Amino acid sequence: MHNKKILVSLAKPGMKVAENVYTPSNILISPKGTTLTDYIIDRFRSYSIESISIEIPHKNPSSKPETQHFNDKSRDSSTYSNRIRSSKEFKQFHKEYDESIDDFKNQMNSIIQKNDKINSEHLLEETSKLINTSRNGFHLFHMIHNLRNYDDMTYAHSINVSLICNIIGRWIGYSNEDIDLLTLAGLLHDIGKLMMPQSIISKPEPLTPEEYNLIKTHPVQGYNLIRNCALDNRIKRAILEHHERCDGSGYPYGKKSAKIHDFSKIVAIADVYDAMTATRVYRKGLCPFDVIEHFEHDGMLRYDVKFLTPFLHGVVQTYMNNSVMLNNGHIGKIIMLNTNSLSKPIVQVDNQFIDTSKDRSVRIQNII
Repeated sequence: MHNKKILVSLAKPGMKVAENVYTPSNILISPKGTTLTDYIIDRFRSYSIESISIEIPHKNPSSKPETQHFNDKSRDSSTYSNRIRSSKEFKQFHKEYDESIDDFKNQMNSIIQKNDKINSEHLLEETSKLINTSRNGFHLFHMIHNLRNYDDMTYAHSINVSLICNIIGRWIGYSNEDIDLLTLAGLLHDIGKLMMPQSIISKPEPLTPEEYNLIKTHPVQGYNLIRNCALDNRIKRAILEHHERCDGSGYPYGKKSAKIHDFSKIVAIADVYDAMTATRVYRKGLCPFDVIEHFEHDGMLRYDVKFLTPFLHGVVQTYMNNSVMLNNGHIGKIIMLNTNSLSKPIVQVDNQFIDTSKDRSVRIQNII
């Protein structure tokens, strides 16, 4: 038996930890001898632990190596996304997701058309079913990423934003009560858009100035619809303010950071991330790393960095060890992050390691 230091991005379930693993604040999270699981590996990523020591058994010529189960090439016979989509967990998630969209659509139609009351407990219960099918925030992000191309994009977008808000709430350490309220805020943030003409919402061509100005009224219309409902005021603020920006460039009131509620700031980040990565009738969804680059270059003044920074760090961690298509046509695997340039990770292509933060001719074109 001997030990070997490896990147966390190369860790596989079944490996054994050869040394205690500590967080950057010196808290023990994995004692020596621990057998790795997907959950433990995700914890390493969440603490930005880049490398660990593992046990390597001595080879016995008369028997198969004990390490075969985590070197099994069958694990690499398909992309990570394909393995996600073929898993029982994903199929269950997909089923719950479809049911949640139908249920959410029915409830919203009853509220808008029949003036029914909002049943926040039921809405949260439906969303919780989706959350409970996933092991953790990283796993939930993979599920969302692999669910695309829904016709009812406003409803699907609202559910996605609620799930992303739930993940952000966990990543920044909110209480369970606040996470639930933040999840509801994400779910209801675009309720005003459901009052817009469908011909505009699903229009494949660019909107006219008049149409765009009409769409910009949806935060106020949504707020007016629920202002007298028995909802937490933070949810109402998120409905009204999710298009406001910290530099005052947003709408409907051009508020600056100090006057925008934290819930509204978080929903804004989740809203933009999902909208940019999702396919719309007028464009294909952007690669998550292009969206991360957008946030890095244009978002530090528009969004609150105390929420944006942990969100971006969390998102890029979810794509560690994922297969990617590069713009030069090569397929590689993300093996390490660049903390100073999160949108430009290190990618392994065969035996070559490409630092995309230094070689600007190479970029990630798509997650596969």
